[in-house]
Amino acid sequence: MTESEEGVTPGQPATPLLNSRPTASLLEEWVSQHDRPEHGGVRLLTEGRDSLDKRRRLTRLATRRVEMISYLVEEGNTSRALLEDLLCAAERNVQVRLLVDDLSAIQLQTLLGALDTHPNVEVRVFNPVHFWRGAVWSQRLAMVLTGWRSHRRMHNKQWLVDRRVGIAGGRNMGDDYFSADSEYNFADLDLLMVGGPVIDEMGRCFDTYWSSRSVERLATLSAATHDWQWCREQLAQRDDLDGEPLESSDRFEGLGRMASETLIPAPARLLWDHPAKIECAWWQRPSLEYCLTPQLADVLDQVQDELYLVSAYFIPSERDYIDLEAMIRRGVALTALTNSLEGNDTPIVQGGYAFWRNRLLRLGARLHELRFDTRRPGKHQRRKRLASRFGALSSSLHGKAMAFDRDRVFIGSYNMDPRSMWWNTEMGLLVESEQLNEQLRRTIERSLAPERSFRVVMTEQQLSWHWRDRGADQSTPREPGSWRHRLQAWLGALPGISRLL
Repeated sequence: MTESEEGVTPGQPATPLLNSRPTASLLEEWVSQHDRPEHGGVRLLTEGRDSLDKRRRLTRLATRRVEMISYLVEEGNTSRALLEDLLCAAERNVQVRLLVDDLSAIQLQTLLGALDTHPNVEVRVFNPVHFWRGAVWSQRLAMVLTGWRSHRRMHNKQWLVDRRVGIAGGRNMGDDYFSADSEYNFADLDLLMVGGPVIDEMGRCFDTYWSSRSVERLATLSAATHDWQWCREQLAQRDDLDGEPLESSDRFEGLGRMASETLIPAPARLLWDHPAKIECAWWQRPSLEYCLTPQLADVLDQVQDELYLVSAYFIPSERDYIDLEAMIRRGVALTALTNSLEGNDTPIVQGGYAFWRNRLLRLGARLHELRFDTRRPGKHQRRKRLASRFGALSSSLHGKAMAFDRDRVFIGSYNMDPRSMWWNTEMGLLVESEQLNEQLRRTIERSLAPERSFRVVMTEQQLSWHWRDRGADQSTPREPGSWRHRLQAWLGALPGISRLL
């Protein structure tokens, strides 16, 4: 997506006033331009590097507190840069609170433990295991042995600065989520929210999770082996990114191009699962009062003309199918984009999806599966540039979004699958805006082009996949993918497996 498509006026300079004020007043003055009692400003973030830049710049502008929720914090350049930014904020006396799922704590326990020793930083862990935390392999074994409870994870993603600006969507912390991996990246979506009542909702959501019974401080689970000064030295050790140094946090002064970017004024709501969702007995499903699913179902019931659905993992429940069937029968045009077998980072889920794919095609749904170009490109840098765009061939779909008719959108961490519905906690932003709806639909439509995705067609009960390669139309009756992908998909189709995917 070009800057003009995103709402930036080409050639418009950053506002000098907003980029020269002291940090303490800079963020507040910018927010005040968009903050209204009934709404704030919103911007769609489709490119990974842009989403990374905004997180870093906003953290640099923080004066009171930064609060982060993430399912994954992976080892890599971008995670180290963001953690360094948070540590620098803490050294400016900003209160930093990090809430991570235990999968992140397992991978970066030493680094996060050292970060937690800073007096202005606190790291807490969601649904942790309490034994064998000395090594990654032993912690993972402990998770397997307690699978009845440890398969329930916190899948939320949120970045909140001074309770005035927030980012939420599908991106975890990791190079492949910010288009910074040289080989494999995820196509994802976030929303930047500036001011408005929804920021208060994001704050209440954070506080509820932070104080929930499923959360414990990392320091009580395992003693830190290093201090925060050691952590700072480690975080500074980063490789170059795309041949250019990944800047230290002191390079992100001021608002940068955010000062000249157009924000859409729009009312928004935060839909989120309550953390008590995971506290039911292992043989039970959670009470719907703790789930965002009924709220989302109410929105789906109001759709009149068309629904664009993006779900990285698409395994509708029987209830979902009934709702989608009712929509299609009353004349709603359903267009869905999900991963192809060859592009799915978790091919086993394709087995659960295949059953519902056939049924939806019989109803008349329009189904597309994002392609993944497995051929090694001639120019390595070209691959990286393409990967920065939503729906690029060198990326796997990770975004979760819906465009309802022409006036509302939902973007968050929620896939249409059993795991999001029952087992993980999720969150997402529901925004009422024709302009944002148009931007999202335009972004999705580009990914539906035959150069980027397979169109799945059913003719006389026979499936076929259609696409365009180097200007020539192609089709095959055999689902594209390797034998390893097919084997995993077969396992996912076994009875009882799909409900856990």
